[in-house]
Amino acid sequence: MTDADQHTLVGAVANVSDRLITSLPAQFLVLVLLNTAFITGLLWFLNQEQTNRYALEDRQVEGREKLLLPLLQACITQGMNPAK
Repeated sequence: MTDADQHTLVGAVANVSDRLITSLPAQFLVLVLLNTAFITGLLWFLNQEQTNRYALEDRQVEGREKLLLPLLQACITQGMNPAK
């Protein structure tokens, strides 16, 4: 890395990351990599589960609307007075 590269932000970050990677033990870096992979997989799974929940909720709402819409329309046309 040249002297000009070290004075830029990208150069400074690259220099720090190079020094960290060389100074940390390999086992720690593998542990960080495994934790990152695990958390990424967990977040992906939870996102899929939330998407499934939203889809189920949408189907339930549509079903309720189909079931209750005629009842609501009947109440509205009778003026909310079922005794008529």
